[in-house]
Amino acid sequence: MSAGVLIMLSILFMWISADFIYGEYAEVVRNTMIIYFFLFLIPYTILNQAPKSIMGESVWNFLIGFLGTGAVLFIVTQGIGIFGTSAVLSEPFVAAITVAGIGFGVLHAFVKAYIEESVFRWALPKYAGLGDVISNILFGIFHFSILTSLTIPSMISAGTLTDLGAANWMYAVAPVITLTILGLIWALVRDRIGIMGSTGSHTAWNMFALGILPGIFMGGMG
Repeated sequence: MSAGVLIMLSILFMWISADFIYGEYAEVVRNTMIIYFFLFLIPYTILNQAPKSIMGESVWNFLIGFLGTGAVLFIVTQGIGIFGTSAVLSEPFVAAITVAGIGFGVLHAFVKAYIEESVFRWALPKYAGLGDVISNILFGIFHFSILTSLTIPSMISAGTLTDLGAANWMYAVAPVITLTILGLIWALVRDRIGIMGSTGSHTAWNMFALGILPGIFMGGMG
């Protein structure tokens, strides 16, 4: 099965099962999955290209990216608190739920990571010829839009963030800067160990943001 079919089926599974998997956050996750569905579909349709194959590269590339990034995250977050804060803001809802359902968390983390890597580290810089700098600026703008239009308003409604009124967008600044820098790093990882390497690294970041990475590395010790 092609990468596109596998990812589309995974999105469909999470969308249909959202009430069971994500509980009170089901609607937010459904909206997010719809956005990622079109993020994946539109660039490849316009460019008339096939998505980068999941099976086209060694699984070891994925594991190297995943395990290496996971180890670095444990070290860095001990000294740079804002790094952890940025991560939590980028994936605020699913953490409390997927710690108990780690399989769903892994699927959620991987699908988002693969789509973003496939689009922002492959389709746009390679197929569309935009290069890594412009593609990762667009990567940052994409997340700024998600945070300000969906994530932050939902967190304010849930009472987990203070309403700053017209300045609510300020909550997005640190996460967007962090993700834009990470995007440039993932472009370098892609050049070294391929798109599956950068996807592995990105998946580790997403799992860290969801709060389930300690369960993978340390048996639930956070």
